[in-house]
Amino acid sequence: MNSFTAGGIRCPEAYAQGKMLDHSWWSGKMRGKITPSDIDMLVESYGSALFCELSRDHEFLEDLATGQRILLQTLARLNGTHCVALLRHGLFSMSKPIDTANDIISATIYFDAGTKKVGLDGEGWREFAVAWTFNAKQAIDSVLRPKVAG
Repeated sequence: MNSFTAGGIRCPEAYAQGKMLDHSWWSGKMRGKITPSDIDMLVESYGSALFCELSRDHEFLEDLATGQRILLQTLARLNGTHCVALLRHGLFSMSKPIDTANDIISATIYFDAGTKKVGLDGEGWREFAVAWTFNAKQAIDSVLRPKVAG
């Protein structure tokens, strides 16, 4: 009987090694200060992408380190129903995996080609992410747009 749940960590050692990527060779070889970066989580549904970055300390893209900020702002500017989510968690353990649904305290979602952003609590994040997989445009219209100030 297979006890693995889809989306879970199948092999903790391989997962940990996959997160420990050394990009130092590229330093000074690429234009300017460019080095490779990563995105913590990506969900694709019907041609739309939900790019997610997890942070314990930051709520807004503007607060991230320069390279990560530029990458995520570039992705947020993509036309269509793509979104970028900065997910803040409260986990302080170095050994417990972050539950990308239940450990999220707040989420800032960037949409409309990066021109709008909305803050959600953990429950709002889960509601939005689930709805987004069924119909990205409808989720943006029903969950995010009503919360846009102005």
